[in-house]
Amino acid sequence: MAAMEVMNKERLDHYVLEASKVAGYEQGFGITGCDLKPNTWWVAYTRQSTREQAENDRSGEYLLTCARLAMQNGVIVPREYVIYDADSSEDFNRPGITRLRKELYETS
Repeated sequence: MAAMEVMNKERLDHYVLEASKVAGYEQGFGITGCDLKPNTWWVAYTRQSTREQAENDRSGEYLLTCARLAMQNGVIVPREYVIYDADSSEDFNRPGITRLRKELYETS
C-alpha cells in the first residue's frame, strides 16, 4: 500500500502545522525555507502500517510527540525532514527509512 493512499501531502502538512502549534514550537518543528545542506537538522519519523491505522487520525498524536521531543531537545526539524511511511515491512525497507538512510544520514 503506497503512502499516498492513506496520507496526502496536504493532510500531512496540516498535521505537522498543528503539532508544532500545540507543542508551542512553531519556530523549530516543521519549518520551511531552510538551507538543507548543513546537515545539522534532525528528522521526525512516523509510520502506520495499515490503511485502518492511518485513517484513525493518530498521526497527529505521533507528530505532536515528535514536536515536543524536538522542543525538549532544542533541535530543528525542517518540514522536508518530517517523514511519514504507510508501508509495512519486517526488514525496515520502507520508503521513508530508505530515504533517511540514503539521503539524510551522513555516515562518517
